Amino acid sequence: VDLELALAEAHYGASFVKPSGVRASLATKFESDASGDLSFETRGPLNNLNELSLRGRLGDATRLVLTTSSFDLKGWSGLLPVLADYQPEGMLAFEGFSLTRAEGARDRFGGRIALRNVDLTLPGSGRVRLKGTLDGVGERVDLDGVTATLHGLTLALDGHVDDPLADARFEVGAHSIGEAEANDLVSGLADVHDVLFGALRFEQHVEIGRAHV
Repeated sequence: VDLELALAEAHYGASFVKPSGVRASLATKFESDASGDLSFETRGPLNNLNELSLRGRLGDATRLVLTTSSFDLKGWSGLLPVLADYQPEGMLAFEGFSLTRAEGARDRFGGRIALRNVDLTLPGSGRVRLKGTLDGVGERVDLDGVTATLHGLTLALDGHVDDPLADARFEVGAHSIGEAEANDLVSGLADVHDVLFGALRFEQHVEIGRAHV
């Protein structure tokens, strides 16, 4: 099935909106096996994403695998309204990132999401730049080589998120790479200027469950 959707509008509730004029040229192939499970693969460009491959298998368990070329997140809040408050920019790629879901079982993840200088606005904190990968490892997603830079302070983040689409239990450690000027950080976070000076280092370990966020 080949679909040229550049002039079409598409909506999936409030979570996905494709306005007319956004590039979308997708081809989907379906196959079924002897057990009755249905497999599919969708390929093609979408918006500024030149190469997209979504493979799936539908049966007793649902498995989805997403692979993309590297693309800029700028402008994607028009398609994914949930991103609007974060004003994302910068390059990202899905590298065989997978989700397997079955009734009575916890979600399982594989592959990875590569963050290549992704800039986000965090409410109350300002802009933060993220680098590294988010790796699917069974029932959790691991942070691999992830750094976050805000107001001159770069933090190395390590840890994982258990069951991220359900309970979302975070266990994350952070420590500063090098030093930051305390005045720059405090001024950026609290909009209070020229009250604290000197070199700043940071180290913290945090465990958070969704019920406590």
